[in-house]
Amino acid sequence: MLTSWTSATGTVMLTTRERKRHTVRTTAVSESAVIERCICQNGKRQTKLCPRFLNMSLQSRTEEVFRNSLCLRCFQKGHRQSNCPRSQRCAEEGCQAYQHQLMHGAPRLVDIATRIRRTANLTSRKTDQVNAIWRHIKLVMTSSAPLYLCRRSW
Repeated sequence: MLTSWTSATGTVMLTTRERKRHTVRTTAVSESAVIERCICQNGKRQTKLCPRFLNMSLQSRTEEVFRNSLCLRCFQKGHRQSNCPRSQRCAEEGCQAYQHQLMHGAPRLVDIATRIRRTANLTSRKTDQVNAIWRHIKLVMTSSAPLYLCRRSW
C-alpha cells in the first residue's frame, strides 16, 4: 500500500493507492532430477553400470573420464571432484581417497591430460616440421645461385 502527501488548496490530505499483487513463481531442481548417462552407449545407462566402461583398462577409463569432463567421484558432468556434492570415498579397503571405486589406482590426471594434448598436437607438429624443412630447402636453393667473378685489370 502506497501513501502520499499532497497539498490541495492549502490543506494537507492523505491519499492512498492500492498496489497490484504480483505472483512470483520459482522452480527448484533437486539432485535426484539429474540423471546419470553413460558416456559409451549414447546415454542408455549409468556410466558405472556400462559393460563397455567396466571392461576398459584403468588407463582407458581415466582417459574417457577426462575427455568427457566427468567427476571422478560420481561420473557426472558439470562439476569436478573437488566440487562434488557427494562425500563418497573409494570403497577399496584401506583407500581413503575421494574417488569412485572404479577409479581406484588411476594415474594422475595431469599425466593423462599431457598425453592427450600431445596426441592431438602431433599432426600440427609434423606439419610444422615439414614447413620448416621446406623453408630450409628454399633458403639453400636460393643461396646456391651461380656467382660470376669479373677480373679487373688496373
